[in-house]
Amino acid sequence: LFYNIDFRASAKIERSRVDGIIAWEGGEHLLMKNVSKKQDVIQNDIVLTSEYSNLFPRGIKIGKVIRVEEKPASLFKDIEIEPGVNLSLLEQAFIVLHVSDTSRVAVEKNIAPRQ
Repeated sequence: LFYNIDFRASAKIERSRVDGIIAWEGGEHLLMKNVSKKQDVIQNDIVLTSEYSNLFPRGIKIGKVIRVEEKPASLFKDIEIEPGVNLSLLEQAFIVLHVSDTSRVAVEKNIAPRQ
């Protein structure tokens, strides 16, 4: 579940294809982190899982951007995401079984530092 302090997922803004990391730090909303101030993110943008994850298939809707703030002393934007589902009202769920791309896994194993 994304309401876990250890949750992280690679994400992408659907409209502008900007990448970031989704995290939860308490409260009812999620945060999209590691997005440079120069990137194109606006309110109401849809956020999806990206192709950079080995855990989550790409293209699953995470939520939508409800606030974008640029702090003067930071290199990154603060982006608040409203989850696409209200978990307190959820009655049914289904499990998506994700089969990792075997060629990708093989490449990742071959480029790992050797000890």
